[in-house]
Amino acid sequence: MSPENIFIDSQGNAVLGDLGAVSLGLAANTVIGNRPYWAPEILKAGCDDSPYSNKVDVWSLGLVFAEMLTGSKP
Repeated sequence: MSPENIFIDSQGNAVLGDLGAVSLGLAANTVIGNRPYWAPEILKAGCDDSPYSNKVDVWSLGLVFAEMLTGSKP
């Protein structure tokens, strides 16, 4: 998740897209996404192939919200 993954639909609603390759209930260990928005689990996966869940998207979304509030990258 990064600011580039927030879209506005024809009614003016914000829509989230491209939440990564992790399905609900499954774990992954592939390092993907924008490095500044990676959760600690993804950093660990890059070092030792540790699995991570879809919760990493919540972390990234929190960083996007912080960026929107402060006007600067975390």
